[in-house]
Amino acid sequence: MINANLKSSYAADERVLNNRYKQAFVYGSILALALFTLFGNDYLILIASQMGILLIAVVGINILTGYTGLVSLGHGAFVAIGAYAVTIFGNLGAGVIPAGLMPFVSVPLAVALAAAVGVLVGLPSLRVKGLYLAVATLAANFIVIFLIEEDLFAPWTGGMVGINTNVPNLLGWELDTKREMFGLIAAVGLVSLLAAQNLIRTRVGRAFIAIRDRDYSAEILGISLLRYKLMSFALSAAYCGLAGALFAYFYARILPEQFELALSLNLVAALIIGGMGRTMGPVFGVIIVVMVPELIKVLFGALAGDSAGAGQLRAPLQQIAFGVLLSMVGSDGLPNDPHPHPRPIPRPHPVPVGVKVVAASVVYACRCSPTHAAFWLWRASRVSFVGLSRTAWGALQARVDRPAHRSGLRRLAAS
Repeated sequence: MINANLKSSYAADERVLNNRYKQAFVYGSILALALFTLFGNDYLILIASQMGILLIAVVGINILTGYTGLVSLGHGAFVAIGAYAVTIFGNLGAGVIPAGLMPFVSVPLAVALAAAVGVLVGLPSLRVKGLYLAVATLAANFIVIFLIEEDLFAPWTGGMVGINTNVPNLLGWELDTKREMFGLIAAVGLVSLLAAQNLIRTRVGRAFIAIRDRDYSAEILGISLLRYKLMSFALSAAYCGLAGALFAYFYARILPEQFELALSLNLVAALIIGGMGRTMGPVFGVIIVVMVPELIKVLFGALAGDSAGAGQLRAPLQQIAFGVLLSMVGSDGLPNDPHPHPRPIPRPHPVPVGVKVVAASVVYACRCSPTHAAFWLWRASRVSFVGLSRTAWGALQARVDRPAHRSGLRRLAAS
C-alpha cells in the first residue's frame, strides 16, 4: 500500500500544508476560530486573545530553546520592545503616514528592532550556554525595563505611568473592539505557528536541531555556529516582538510592570508544560498557563465567595498549581520528548519534603480561619516555588544536554 504522505524531494516536504492531516487541521482551525469570533461571549474573547498573544511569544521561545537548545529567561524584554516600538513608531508617523497604512509600517519596524536586539543579546551564546546564558538573558530583561522607566526616555515611553496606543487601522478598517482584535490575533497566531512548524523542515531548521543535539558535531559538518545561533535568537525575538505589538494594540495602554520577570517566567513555564521541540507544545502550554488561574478563580469564587480571605488565598493556590504541573515534568527528560532516553527499572521514590509541606499546609488551611489559611498557603507557595524552579531548570538542562542522534546528523549532511 502506497502512503500518500511520502515525499520525493525536499521542496515537497518543505511546503506548509504538505499532507491531508495538516490541511484538515488548518481548515478546521480557521472554521472554529471564525465561529468563535462571531458567537463567543466577551469574557471568552478576552481569554482567547490573551492565549493568542502568549502563543506567538512561546512559539518564538520554542525556536530558541526547543529546537536550538539555547536557554533564555529574558524574552519578556523582546515583548516589551515590540509593544513600545509599535507605539512610538505609530506616534512619530502620525500625520506623515496615512492611518490605514500605519500598522503595515510600524509593526514590521517593531519586529525588526526586536530581532536586532535579539542578535545583541544572543552574542554571549557564542561563548557560554546553560545557566550562564540564562543569567545573561535575564540581565537583558532587567536592562530593557530599566531603560523604559528611565527619565531620559520618558518622553517616548511614558516612564512609570505608561503610554497609550493608537487604535490599529487596517486600510480604513479600525479594530476598535476586542472581538475584532481577536480575529486579527487568531489569524496572526495561526500563520506564526505554521511558519515555525515549516521552518524546522528547512535547512535552517535542521541546522538548529543539529546545534541542539551536539554543537561540536554540527560545526564539524560545516554548520556555522555564529550564524545559526544568532539567527535563532533573531527569529525568536522577532516572534516576541510581534506578540508585543499585538499586546499593545489589544490593551491600548502599556506599562513597564506588564513586561517584568513574571512574564518571562510564564512564557518559559508554558513551553516546559506543553513540551519543548514540539509544534503543538506551545499551544497546550499556553492553554494550561492561562486557564489554570481562571479555573482556580472560578472554582474558588464558587466555594468561598467574594470575601477578602478568598482573595488572599487565590494567589498562593495558583503558585501551588503551577508547582504541581511543573513537578509532573521529569528532570531526566520531558514526557513528550521526541527522542526519549532509555529509562532504568522504576524504583519507589520517597515523597519529596516540599510535597509533604504543601499537602499539610493545604489540609491545615481547610480547617482554620482565612487569615491563618492565607499565611500557611503563602509558606507553602514559597516551598512550591523553590521546587518549581529546580524542576524546571533540570528539565531544561536535560533537554539541552541530551546526546546527539546520528540519524538526524546524517540527514543534515545529505541535505
